[in-house]
Amino acid sequence: MSLLDEQLRYYRARAREYDEWFLRRGRYDRGSEANSRWRAEVDVVRAALDEFLLRGEVLEIACGTGNWTAQLAKHAHSVLAIDAAGEMLTINRQKQRLPNVNFVQADAFRLPLVHQFACGGDGRIGRQRVRIVNDAVGRSFDPIDLLCLLFDGHIL
Repeated sequence: MSLLDEQLRYYRARAREYDEWFLRRGRYDRGSEANSRWRAEVDVVRAALDEFLLRGEVLEIACGTGNWTAQLAKHAHSVLAIDAAGEMLTINRQKQRLPNVNFVQADAFRLPLVHQFACGGDGRIGRQRVRIVNDAVGRSFDPIDLLCLLFDGHIL
């Protein structure tokens, strides 16, 4: 089994408890000090997303259970939320119910990109112009702003 297959299996199995991890509840509670630091990091990212004002079409790769989907959809014309794990998408769909969010089960590593890109890692949210053709939805996006995403609470 490849590393990516193992990763997909992991997220499929953990989908039901993923929000508990994100919210630091139950077995994921790390104590008030660590939880407060985590919430402060999340608040920084939420504020940065509001400041960024994504107005057009947003492609959210690995959207998971939707901890960021509603935040992205707040200013965007539309959000295409993709995840390889159908279990994650099911939870996200149930939570959001937003008219400007569409969900697609797709492998982020197999999206055909016309333009390769990379985000700067200087600790700030960065932008790159990209052109994405997504066969999963049968359409091409005009050049869009790419928002550097975060991993485990750290902006990449």
